[in-house]
Amino acid sequence: MKWIRYYFIVFGFCNYVLAQDVLTLNDAIKISLEKNYSILISKNDVEIAKKQNNIGNAGMSPSVSLNGNIGLANVNSYQEFSNGGNQDRKGAQNTNTGASVNLSWVIFDGLEMFAVKKRLGYNERLNELELKQQMESTVYDIMVSYYNVVRITRLISSAKQNLSIYDERLKLTKLKMEIGSDSKVDLLMTITDENKVKSDILKLEQQLAAAKIELNSLLVRSVDTEFSVPDSIAVNYEPNIDELKKTTLKNNSSILIAQ
Repeated sequence: MKWIRYYFIVFGFCNYVLAQDVLTLNDAIKISLEKNYSILISKNDVEIAKKQNNIGNAGMSPSVSLNGNIGLANVNSYQEFSNGGNQDRKGAQNTNTGASVNLSWVIFDGLEMFAVKKRLGYNERLNELELKQQMESTVYDIMVSYYNVVRITRLISSAKQNLSIYDERLKLTKLKMEIGSDSKVDLLMTITDENKVKSDILKLEQQLAAAKIELNSLLVRSVDTEFSVPDSIAVNYEPNIDELKKTTLKNNSSILIAQ
């Protein structure tokens, strides 16, 4: 019966772990770039700017207009003549139609059309940079939120390890008190320390729940979506200050937008 009970405990724990999807940083970034509302709006703005950037909106292409009209009349008339006769007509119909095609083309307007086309090009480029900036900002927010979840998860793991140490310490203190080599004061102090660790774990679990809610919100999914994260952070980035100085002026979105 002990083996059966142990099997069900392990099986239930494995099911709980599998029920929580392991969310990697790359997956989180991918989800956010696909679903973030601000990014989707910026993408639409880029498409609008691309469609507006054409020679027609700049006034370089000819303008063709087609006009058409139709007139319908339904007349009722009644006439009385001097000889005593009369004429009564109802539903007399009359139809008139017309159509015209007009073509106009401004050949030269003092370079205004070229200035407008250039402005449309700048507007398209500006929207592209704003999209890039929004994506960078979103990735930054995701990384900060994700690593905060990893950090708190690791703190909880360490706190639980400390709790196991305090459990052993409490057992030793009780044993010493039973054999008379320790006082009740030491026992109460050990219990107080253990309770403090338990309180710290509860606070960390609350912080973890809030951090997961924040990350789920950034990922545009239900805030109660359960997931787990790795308990470590791999850092493989070794920046070079001289290279950063060169690339920042060329690639920084805020600087390019200001220019």
